[in-house]
Amino acid sequence: MNNSSICRVFFLSGALAAWLLLGGCSTLSGVNGPPSRMQSMVSPDEASEVTVYAVGLVGTPYRYGGNTPVSGFDCSGLIGHVYKTRTGVSLPRSVSGLRQWGQ
Repeated sequence: MNNSSICRVFFLSGALAAWLLLGGCSTLSGVNGPPSRMQSMVSPDEASEVTVYAVGLVGTPYRYGGNTPVSGFDCSGLIGHVYKTRTGVSLPRSVSGLRQWGQ
């Protein structure tokens, strides 16, 4: 690599770094202050129990459509199983349903 190529690479790297840095400092349009706080559907004690139980299920095999520790879980199956088992709360099965439920 000659000096001209090295200078060009160095300049382009610096320009890219500056562009990324400035882009990270920009604001998003349409954001109107901090998000609103939602009232929790479960108590702090239940939330703690849900978390501990879910962590205990780490290592359970993934299975598309699965919703039990024996057969395996997919993402929403794990969430639904943990909440139903520990709090009695039945959650929607799909991620889009979970999103709407949480609002």
